[in-house]
Amino acid sequence: MALEGELRVSLRIAGGRLTQVLVQSTRPDIAQQLLQGRTRTEVVAAVPQIFALCGRSQATASALACDAAAGLLPSAETLALARQAVAAELLREAAWHTLLQWPRWLGETPQPDALAAARLATTLGGAALQADAATAIAEAVLGQPAAQWLTLDSPAALHAWAQAGHTASARF
Repeated sequence: MALEGELRVSLRIAGGRLTQVLVQSTRPDIAQQLLQGRTRTEVVAAVPQIFALCGRSQATASALACDAAAGLLPSAETLALARQAVAAELLREAAWHTLLQWPRWLGETPQPDALAAARLATTLGGAALQADAATAIAEAVLGQPAAQWLTLDSPAALHAWAQAGHTASARF
């Protein structure tokens, strides 16, 4: 079965506000065919293997959906763990693209500190590890702590940061 196709995301803005999000996919829905008739355990195990993009988040969503279909309500702890898993994956995916792909798109080689931060982000550990990874990523991406970067309070300040070009992200 061919997996060709594309995913298009369109945003509509009116009056300076996001008013609509449209998602169109021409990809075949092979997940339904692959998962139909399987047990909840089999579905949760198979989903991250089917979806290369955000596999952990897809698995988390499928586990919650399977439970809901069975009439089970998730506990507060289950929801907290689900949020943590999705946040960790988001951090990892953003880190890999920002720290490794952006420099390559600029014709540069990723810097050692960026590689170390990206590796740290791939370890989907607890909240403390995520905080350590977020700190390392902020330094590699922004060239400074995130809290300091967030004080850039005008387009001119952001432009000055980008023009200084201390990181591949700034140059990108």
